[in-house]
Amino acid sequence: MTPAEAARRIESAHQYFQFLMDSTSVAWTDLEVRYRAGEMTLQQAATLVHPRWLPDGLVTPDRATRAFGGQIPNYESCQSDELWGYNCAFERQLETDHLFPWSLGGPTHPENAVYLCANHNRAKGHDVHLVPWTEASMNWLAREIEEVARLRRAY
Repeated sequence: MTPAEAARRIESAHQYFQFLMDSTSVAWTDLEVRYRAGEMTLQQAATLVHPRWLPDGLVTPDRATRAFGGQIPNYESCQSDELWGYNCAFERQLETDHLFPWSLGGPTHPENAVYLCANHNRAKGHDVHLVPWTEASMNWLAREIEEVARLRRAY
C-alpha cells in the first residue's frame, strides 16, 4: 500500500467517525432521504447501518450471526497485502473476519469477508482505518441499508 493510499484510508475513516458523531441528533429517516437522493459519501452512507439505528434486539439477516460459516476457499492466503501492503510471513491457517467491522454494522456476508492469519486478524481488530473505502469493497452496503429501512418500518 502506498503512503497516499494509507492516508486516504485514514481520512475516510475519520470522515466516517465524524459523520457518525455529528448525526446523533438527526433522524435516521432524514439521513435515508439524503442517501436516496445521492447526497451522501460512501463514508456517510456507511453510518446508516450502524447498530445504534436499530431498536434493541433487531438485526438485519446478514447480521444475525457474527461467525462466518463454511470453508475458507483453498486458493486464499492471508490478505495482509490488501490491508497493510505486505505479504504475510506467518502461518497459513486462515480465519475469516469482517472487512467492515461487525461491531459497526458490517454484515456477515462473503462480500464483507477478509481472510487473515491469526496474527493479522488480531492486529486488524475492528479498525475501519484498514477498510479500502471503495464501492467494490462495500458492495453490500446498499442491501444492508435497505434491510435497516425495512426493519425500522416494521418496528
